[in-house]
Amino acid sequence: MGSVMKQYFFEAIIIGSGAAGYAAADRLFQFGVENIALITEDRLAGTSRNTGSDKQTTIS
Repeated sequence: MGSVMKQYFFEAIIIGSGAAGYAAADRLFQFGVENIALITEDRLAGTSRNTGSDKQTTIS
């Protein structure tokens, strides 16, 4: 017997749940894109989301 594989269709797919990923998803939604997938390693992952990126936390 053959295997069954679910198919999902999205208008946009964003890889990464850091600040840029969330900003991209938010901006796309503002432009009317409602079917967005956000691909991440973990639901609460995202370096910028949790701790800040090097650019945000480096003291000059």
